[in-house]
Amino acid sequence: MSRTVKINPLLVLLSILIGSSIGAWLGGLFGGFVAALLSIPCAAALQVVVRELWQATAPGGPLDGEPGPATAPSPPGSSGLPEDGRA
Repeated sequence: MSRTVKINPLLVLLSILIGSSIGAWLGGLFGGFVAALLSIPCAAALQVVVRELWQATAPGGPLDGEPGPATAPSPPGSSGLPEDGRA
């Protein structure tokens, strides 16, 4: 899993430790095991969300606030309808 999403091994270790301790607190030994298994996909999803938000808010990203490329203006006299006039 860590090779597929390219999760840092330290993040995998921390997510397992945190997930197992929370699961053990909530559901005993079995809860700790299940939470440790579920913590890796949760950490991967969290990493993907954080990476996408980081890239989107970076300068020059899609949320930068600068207008995108301008579209070419339509030639004069064209109404944007097809040639037969039907909409």
